[in-house]
Amino acid sequence: MAQETGHSLAELRFMELALEQARLALEKLEVPVGCVVVKDGEVISSGSNHTSATRNATRHAEMEAIDTLLEEWQKIGFNQLEVADRLSECDLYVTCEPCIMCATALSILGIRKVFYGCANDKFGGCGSILSLHEIAKKLPRGALPGKGFECKGGVMADEAVALFRCFYEQGNPNGNKLSSLLPFVLQNLIDQFASVNPLDKFLFHLIKITSTPSIRLVAV
Repeated sequence: MAQETGHSLAELRFMELALEQARLALEKLEVPVGCVVVKDGEVISSGSNHTSATRNATRHAEMEAIDTLLEEWQKIGFNQLEVADRLSECDLYVTCEPCIMCATALSILGIRKVFYGCANDKFGGCGSILSLHEIAKKLPRGALPGKGFECKGGVMADEAVALFRCFYEQGNPNGNKLSSLLPFVLQNLIDQFASVNPLDKFLFHLIKITSTPSIRLVAV
């Protein structure tokens, strides 16, 4: 693996593992996005895009990896404070910039840092469209749920783009109406966000984890 300028060997190693998850998604005819969660230098969870198989447009790679981790911690018996403490020590590597939905969830959950590959020019929540990783830090305390997170993009971006190119060249036989609604859902979020007074409560809050852990964001 040739070292890219500006990225450490550890960053490249973990992003390569995220790319492996993205390749698994591509093999299943899913949009090729992959993710790993890292704590203390070890991968503790992974996930890939799973929207077509589940017919659920919210099952992005980040949501899959986080839900797997939350389920494991719930089985161990960690309480909410223990979960929060552990998440604050975790970094997340994902092959494409988190969308607005995922960036919001990661900010609320308290992830320490996010590394991503290519930019998400249509729905990116970490700088391309909105900068949700930063905004919570810039507003008065309590103005928004979540504390934001550090973010670094461009890690093995060419490899991530190449996977998208393969996906779109072969077409999307698993495309469904639910997946096609996602752009409209995210655009609605953008429009709502733009109309909100930054001192008001944010558009979303996290519903508590149920017996089947899942991140759900709802309008307030």
